[in-house]
Amino acid sequence: MKINSKISATTVLLLLSSSTFAYNTYLGSSSVLLETGFLTAAPGKTQHIDVTGLSGDRYKADKSYDQNIIFGLSYLVDGPKMSSFNSSYGLSAHYLGRTQSAGLIYIEHLSPSLGYVYNIEHFPVHAIGKIESNKIHDNYTLTAEAGLGPNFLTLSHYQEKSLDSVTLANIAFKGRSDTVFSANIGFGVKAHNFFDQNPLECGYRLFYLGESKLRKNNSEVLNGLSTGSLYAHSIICSIAVS
Repeated sequence: MKINSKISATTVLLLLSSSTFAYNTYLGSSSVLLETGFLTAAPGKTQHIDVTGLSGDRYKADKSYDQNIIFGLSYLVDGPKMSSFNSSYGLSAHYLGRTQSAGLIYIEHLSPSLGYVYNIEHFPVHAIGKIESNKIHDNYTLTAEAGLGPNFLTLSHYQEKSLDSVTLANIAFKGRSDTVFSANIGFGVKAHNFFDQNPLECGYRLFYLGESKLRKNNSEVLNGLSTGSLYAHSIICSIAVS
């Protein structure tokens, strides 16, 4: 299901890009951006999980951040040109490398006796708008952009580990694929004619990646384990190919 979701998202991106390209005669030139960088994913959410016949368990999220790489592809068409900035709009797709959410399980809200961890992957596809200032110094300009659209996320490989050699792992949850609302906003600096005639742009991007839940894996637990609101901070560089 994960592969099918990504293929479908990519297909939609290509179809919409092709449609947009057909109007370039009227709207201006277009460019493709090849993007890469690194990301830092926000930690999970501490929560109470109800258990049949018991007072329930506390899942305390680890507050450390996890890191990985990010790849992206954007298609932009020139929009209106103003006196102080130019605009463009289009579509983007990003793959955010696998990160982990981890924490401790307090059985009956007592001392921690188990640790848990699971993987998260994201594939957001966004409609984006972008503005670019006039040159601020020689061949440099400032940029800002924002986008929104679906995020095809995958939660997988939920695991538990005993911390006291007495409590047995329950494996109370299992992974899932989900589609949630997402958005991004960012800013950067563009160096024109960096690679021959192709500009290089680097900047900061904040992704809001929605919220989902791991599915229950047995009848003892009564509610799913929430990811909490998912965010990723990233530094991305891109090269534009006109």
